[in-house]
Amino acid sequence: MSPYKLKELRNTEKHEQAVFQHVKKNLNARKNKKLIPVFVSIMSVAIMVFLLLQFSPASTNTQHAASDVRILEVFEQIGGDGVVTSEAFKEFDNHRNYVDLYYFKPVTLNHFTFANDVTFPELPAPYQKNTGEVIAVNDGMQPGLQFHFKNKDGNLLNISMSKYFMDNVHDENLEMDETDSFGNKLTRQSLTDDTLLYHLQQTTDSGYVFSYFHYNESTNTINVTATRANEFYTYYNGFIYQIGYTGDVNTEEMTNFVKQFILTNEMQYLPMEHPLIETKRFRSGEIAIFTASCLLLLGVGLTAFFTRHAKLKTKWLAWGVVTMLVITPLLSWLLSFIYGIYEGDGFAAIGMLMLLLPLFFLVGLIVLIVGLFKKF
Repeated sequence: MSPYKLKELRNTEKHEQAVFQHVKKNLNARKNKKLIPVFVSIMSVAIMVFLLLQFSPASTNTQHAASDVRILEVFEQIGGDGVVTSEAFKEFDNHRNYVDLYYFKPVTLNHFTFANDVTFPELPAPYQKNTGEVIAVNDGMQPGLQFHFKNKDGNLLNISMSKYFMDNVHDENLEMDETDSFGNKLTRQSLTDDTLLYHLQQTTDSGYVFSYFHYNESTNTINVTATRANEFYTYYNGFIYQIGYTGDVNTEEMTNFVKQFILTNEMQYLPMEHPLIETKRFRSGEIAIFTASCLLLLGVGLTAFFTRHAKLKTKWLAWGVVTMLVITPLLSWLLSFIYGIYEGDGFAAIGMLMLLLPLFFLVGLIVLIVGLFKKF
């Protein structure tokens, strides 16, 4: 053996350093790989919370955000029973049958507008603003408002606006009808380019009842009263509008008033989020989002944990299956639900879901195929 080679073999310090650096590099790489699932989980939660906060309809109505008065502070909570829904437009309005409400004693319209620093538009004849009273109800998270006016002949104008997270005013059969089941005239007009305003006029001796909240002084409670009335119904900017009126009213003037009120009223920009202290529950939508998020993170976390020491081929196979069966349905639903809230349209959520489901499933399928056929 050459003396030079023997000398090189005896001097092993250089090789030891190289081996040490190599081992250290591999250990650091493994530590970094272990941090990846944790980082992905944290980022997923942060992104979901950000999207929920940014895309909530309440976050888009900021014109009166500077107001220090919370809507329900104007009112006094009292007892009551019943839920106001539209019988004529029950295809849209059935969801409100399942709501538990809290009721508040009415205040005058002047007191309400002054306390909230808003103005109320002039009414068409024969109604007058000085007869107006405002009743509030709350589903545990958000209030609904009812503006009620009566003239000297006993005729009424009742304007109800209720916060709702999704546009449900779509029915192909109703959009084709010219009358209701009793033969009363039903018309549709464009409120905006993509929003219809329905108008039901009482043109026969029978028809659906119109319901509204009424304050009973003798019992100091809020109850539901039913009568016959002409009715407008639509959904706009996060609110369901149900407007009923009786009496000899110019139809064109009333229609113009209703359109302008829905499009420009200042009440829609008030801070409507008002959870009551005594209600210790989430809305069903929030519970669903929270549950789906937990299941998604649990699925990702468990997969990362159980495959941390597995071979690379096994990891590809596992992540492919989990992506198709767990991540795809949960993440598709979450993103679609949030998008539906942002657009205020249930059909937009369904459309987004139909796009995301095959897209994410295809991603998982590709990962699975790579794991099956690629040599590692």
